[in-house]
Amino acid sequence: GYMYRAVFSNGKNTSTTASATLTVNVAPVVTVSPTSASIKNGQTFTLTAAASGTPTPTVQWQVSTDGGKTFTNIAGATSTTLKLTAKTSMNGYQYRAVFANSVGNATTKIAKLTVV
Repeated sequence: GYMYRAVFSNGKNTSTTASATLTVNVAPVVTVSPTSASIKNGQTFTLTAAASGTPTPTVQWQVSTDGGKTFTNIAGATSTTLKLTAKTSMNGYQYRAVFANSVGNATTKIAKLTVV
């Protein structure tokens, strides 16, 4: 956030450039990971995640239906909260959020869903 400018002088005249702001980009760092939950069938649940970074990171939630071997993006899940309704078929699903900016990315810890 510091601002810099140059001043040129030749003994008679002085000229100053416009200010330039220094921005230091920082890769995302996860500050909040979602937590595992045991939910009743048909109950709504919310997972939350957060990260810091400059520029502000975007987020994409992912789900694994095979015990964490592979994760796929959840369409439209680009908010720091993910709200879903539990179904018996979702028992054992694993969720995580991936934060990204122009410097890099960071992935939250995995949250496992147990549907009872």
